Amino acid sequence: MLDLDSQAQASRWLGVADGGRGLFDLLTGSNESNGNVAALVQATVVRNVDVVPSSAWLAGVERALAGLLAGRWDVVLLDCPPALGLLTVNALSAADEVLV
Repeated sequence: MLDLDSQAQASRWLGVADGGRGLFDLLTGSNESNGNVAALVQATVVRNVDVVPSSAWLAGVERALAGLLAGRWDVVLLDCPPALGLLTVNALSAADEVLV
């Protein structure tokens, strides 16, 4: 799961209390992730579910999603912010299917 909501509720629900800067690092090209989503994946309390966590840092990021590791997971869930900002629009553009 990619938690794109800066409120990080999906991350917390999956047992990741402090995800660090999470997707912020990926979307801003931070040195910590080096553009590699795999470096940000964390195990969760839910069996067979990994998460790239969100944080309040993400509120300032509005860039397109690209280069997810195709083939590693069967399903990737994109949890969007409760607003139709650029993060949500980019997530909808990247998604094959949408569940509201």
